[in-house]
Amino acid sequence: MLLQKVKKHVIARLLHLARNYHMMNSLRVHHGSYHMKWTIFIILLCLAFPLSGHASTLVEANGMAPIEADISLSRDIAILRAKQAAIEQAGVGLTCDTITNMGLLLDNVIKVQTFALVKNYEVISEVHEDNYIKVKIRAWVVEKKNETKEMENVFSHCSVLIGANGYGSDMIQKELVKQMTAKGYFVLDSTFKGWNPEYRLTIDTSMDLSEKNNGIESYFVECSLKFMQRQTGKILIAENEPENNRIFGFNRTKALKSRGPNGFPRKIVQPVSIGFMKKLDEMAKVKEHNVEIAVSGFSDYQTFRQDFVQMVQNYCLGVKAVSNERYEGGIGLISVRYSEKTDYLAAMIGFRSQYRVEQVTDNKIKAVYMAGK
Repeated sequence: MLLQKVKKHVIARLLHLARNYHMMNSLRVHHGSYHMKWTIFIILLCLAFPLSGHASTLVEANGMAPIEADISLSRDIAILRAKQAAIEQAGVGLTCDTITNMGLLLDNVIKVQTFALVKNYEVISEVHEDNYIKVKIRAWVVEKKNETKEMENVFSHCSVLIGANGYGSDMIQKELVKQMTAKGYFVLDSTFKGWNPEYRLTIDTSMDLSEKNNGIESYFVECSLKFMQRQTGKILIAENEPENNRIFGFNRTKALKSRGPNGFPRKIVQPVSIGFMKKLDEMAKVKEHNVEIAVSGFSDYQTFRQDFVQMVQNYCLGVKAVSNERYEGGIGLISVRYSEKTDYLAAMIGFRSQYRVEQVTDNKIKAVYMAGK
């Protein structure tokens, strides 16, 4: 029974690959022949190592999404959720609960980590019922031993390990986490073990009693923010407390929590956060680079323009500008000014099932438009 199932699956997979890669004429399969045995062996190797040099775990998982006006997007979201479920079943990556508990942007993390950890997949069933799209997929997921390397490749460049020490430092941390995650950074605490972040942010504060006057206490505040490259220890951003660093309150706690003009939030948290984020934005501009994207499979320029270019402009986080748009012999080409690692942009594109990302380098992406096939 097991042998029959394996044989059935291998033959089905062989035919699937043949259709996708136009190999029918070149594959001459004869049952019982020496050639058939080696063909099955080669296909089994392909199944074990799909699109990657790493061994993979084969998992079946389900996903669903409400049917919206854009039904193709609804389908892609259902597939994305199935991929995330496959990752969790394989025991790799971050779970949805972990992502939200860390305060990270759920959709972005899932898109990027499924791009890194799901090396291949196929939809084996799809049902539309009760206003939902329900899919079942067969996914090839990176094994646990290779998880860290794959996650570091796509997440490390925009990950920040954060540490806060001293009175009020947690308030500054909370504000910066909110602002940095909104810009696509993954802010992690010191207990995180998933991958090695590229950056480390330390927040150190102190409050010293200055004087008491008619029941009002004043405190001098010292505050230091250092944003460092984790491997080299190089300080990329340094931000200190404003010159007017004296706060007031009936006691230390009141001075820390007061929302008035002389309390810690407005005198320290607000200006320090604004100053730090301004410098972080300036640093991000230095990191910007050009990415050349080539997508084949379009029947005409209009489809390329409406389906792909607008998607990149409107939905891909980190895209600063799109230029040099052109269409040559069925291939659409654009130049993108991008502020993150190119793999991150490839993950955003590969999230849509009508695109298959075939190659990613530091400054180039090659993809295929599958909806035209």
